[in-house]
Amino acid sequence: MTGKATLPVVILIFLCYWIMFFAPLSHIMGSDVETIINGLCYVAIGYILIEFNNSFSIIRLRTSSQTFIFFLLVMACGCINQTINGNLTTISILISLFFLFKSYNNTEATNNLFYSFLFIGIGSLLTPQIIYFSILWIYTTIRFKSFTIQNLFAMLIGWFFPYWLLFSYAFLFNKMGLFYQPFNEIIAFSPLQPFRTMQAIDLYTLSYILLLYIVSFAHYLTVDYEDKIQTRSYLSFLYQFTFFLFLFILFIPKHLKNLMPLLLSNISIINAHYLLLRNTKLSNLFFIISIMIFLFLLSYHIWILL
Repeated sequence: MTGKATLPVVILIFLCYWIMFFAPLSHIMGSDVETIINGLCYVAIGYILIEFNNSFSIIRLRTSSQTFIFFLLVMACGCINQTINGNLTTISILISLFFLFKSYNNTEATNNLFYSFLFIGIGSLLTPQIIYFSILWIYTTIRFKSFTIQNLFAMLIGWFFPYWLLFSYAFLFNKMGLFYQPFNEIIAFSPLQPFRTMQAIDLYTLSYILLLYIVSFAHYLTVDYEDKIQTRSYLSFLYQFTFFLFLFILFIPKHLKNLMPLLLSNISIINAHYLLLRNTKLSNLFFIISIMIFLFLLSYHIWILL
């Protein structure tokens, strides 16, 4: 997984997978533009994941394994379950996390926190339910020792800025329904109601991702002392964020498609941290089992597409 040729090979396999199964499907469904945009979004997410680790050394190695895992998970979980809104939201939230992490132990990180909440605000316009996670962002600034009253105002201004722009556009062109739409979706809460409509493959896929999360988290709890305090703070946030994503999907499954890319990007980082820093017989056995499950899910999704 750490070889220089690993990522190019996976990207090549991913492109072949995309061209063979989704390019023909897009002609049938008349969604060529959507397919191209989603493909570009996956490439952008993969690049951001590399820069993310290079900037904050979460995995303690200069590696692209998190991107390698991300592309594999996208193939295993079926790209057809992804949406443009979900992918663009993921890019926005990853950029938001980049600025949030840069504010670590810095009470003068006003600009970083402004941009962090600016991008979480943009993400909430695309997927309104993302706004619930801003509470975790604010709590994290306290844990990162970057919370001040001045920074709080910067966060609020950054968060409201996209909504001010949307309100101005809606007011000037008499389209106030466009401004109200995100708020209507935020308050429309129907927990568990659509859960029974989920397909079996969706449940299998979520179970697989949850398994990766649990094993990675167990590893983190046993060897967290090996990482620096700053790295432990970053990892702790990622595990908390991923946990709340699972809960959100559990209670409101209809948002699975929009939240799946974000969930996969988080899992790719924490699972890469586990696979690269743990080398035991048990971890090697789990790696083999996870690959077997991956091949099963991949084969099943290909069979569905055919």
